[in-house]
Amino acid sequence: MKITTNEKELRVACLPATLSEGEEIAKQLYEKLATEPGIGLAANQIGINKKVFVMKVQTDYGVVEGHFVNPRILEKKNLFIFEKEGCLSYPDKWIETLRFYDIVATADNYSDPIILSGLPAVVYQHETAHTNALTMYDFKLNKFGPNDKCPCESGKKFKKCCHRNLQRRPI
Repeated sequence: MKITTNEKELRVACLPATLSEGEEIAKQLYEKLATEPGIGLAANQIGINKKVFVMKVQTDYGVVEGHFVNPRILEKKNLFIFEKEGCLSYPDKWIETLRFYDIVATADNYSDPIILSGLPAVVYQHETAHTNALTMYDFKLNKFGPNDKCPCESGKKFKKCCHRNLQRRPI
């Protein structure tokens, strides 16, 4: 199984997965991720059109690892500039993106909310975006102008909302 670099394939929204499908797909994703230099992988990146992803992120406080079936982000806080986002589907490409430092998320295979900060939160956002036919380029910093709607979904213009406090944060 090969990781796709085909933009058309990545732009197809994934279908919901059952829990049993999710478990089987997660096994395949973990196997593939073990052979790659990445920290997250979504099912559509290996040709499976289902809302499933895995991540394995090393942090200062240990490894944050899991698989997520039908992931959703419930809350987003602290928009920041992530200086070097990459993707296994875009080898050797690194861009500045707008991401949230703190999120509360959920997935069908978790009964409690998932609270993530820093790099694990960025990975969750990145891989969830893949399942919704979005790529890191949809979050590229220079894609958002001052008069655009704020990415925090407040309904305000970017310049009147999060742009004022926007910072680069090392993670």
